[in-house]
Amino acid sequence: MSHWIPVAEQYRFILVIPEGVGRPLSFNAPLSSCCGDAREMQVDDVGFLQGIITELSSSTFIIDDSNVNATIPKISRDLVYGMGWSNGGYMVMAAAKLFRAIAPISGFQVGDELLPSKEKPTGLFMHHADDDRNVRITGCCDDINMPQCCCSLSQNEEACISASQKFETFGNLVNGCSNGGTDDIVITHDYGDGNIVHCTSLSNCKANTTFCRHNRGGHFNKPSFDTGFTMSSSIADFFANDACTASGGQWTNEACACLSSSTTGTYCSITRQEAKEKVSSELKVNASSHAIPPDAALGSTMKVSLLLLCICTLMIAFRLYYKSRLRYTGFQKVSTGATVELRKI
Repeated sequence: MSHWIPVAEQYRFILVIPEGVGRPLSFNAPLSSCCGDAREMQVDDVGFLQGIITELSSSTFIIDDSNVNATIPKISRDLVYGMGWSNGGYMVMAAAKLFRAIAPISGFQVGDELLPSKEKPTGLFMHHADDDRNVRITGCCDDINMPQCCCSLSQNEEACISASQKFETFGNLVNGCSNGGTDDIVITHDYGDGNIVHCTSLSNCKANTTFCRHNRGGHFNKPSFDTGFTMSSSIADFFANDACTASGGQWTNEACACLSSSTTGTYCSITRQEAKEKVSSELKVNASSHAIPPDAALGSTMKVSLLLLCICTLMIAFRLYYKSRLRYTGFQKVSTGATVELRKI
């Protein structure tokens, strides 16, 4: 997941990478056969993710380190996004109700009971490869006539639900799409060397619902996920576009233009009055410093409010990235080790 650090900085996201439990590290995606020790232990990982979001949306943090000078503002609870690969793909599908939009990669088969209701449209940017032998694009089940998945994923699953079926079910149940409509948009990306990706966006949806089917790529783990998956920036753009338009802005050339004179911030998610009040308060606290005037300070105030949770099968630490690698130590799943700590203001 290290390649997400520059992506998060480019798009001004607060990036959180949670750590799983067991060996290898895993998350428990309920109503699925995934995965590992976390599933065997019946860990409440949906609750774990909920805890992260609640904590970061209710508290402001400063970095307790002499080499770094930064403040982590409260995140906007309405601008929380989830991207997961493999076990993480299962996890963001299972916890979709926590997010404004999700991007599951190489993992999708969870019970429909977990999906958000139509009252909470949730963007979907799904990715899967035709030649994935770990999590088959045709689904994982114990039907001996179907291709089997790795890691016991085919056990205890009576029916194989394909990636396309789950995509259409999500579009129908969650976003009210017209599945198979004549207005569906299909875009083909050719990355060379036979790597072709067909992306289909369903029509008449309450939220963007897109499935990108890669003709090759396997489980996107060769030689590693960082280099095996080529559309991380596209996922970031998908989330950023959504965050911008959610606040009444217009997303153009990787920037959000605030169409209303009353809003500001990177994603137009705060009012100018709120920003001025925050700057004014900061100036009072730092009256002796050479601070810039409130109007000029608006451009740098509360810019980062969009939270992106990246969930992966194999992680070495639970970190919050903001200009440098940091560890947020507010949860029990964090392993010991030397990193920068954050503390609440």
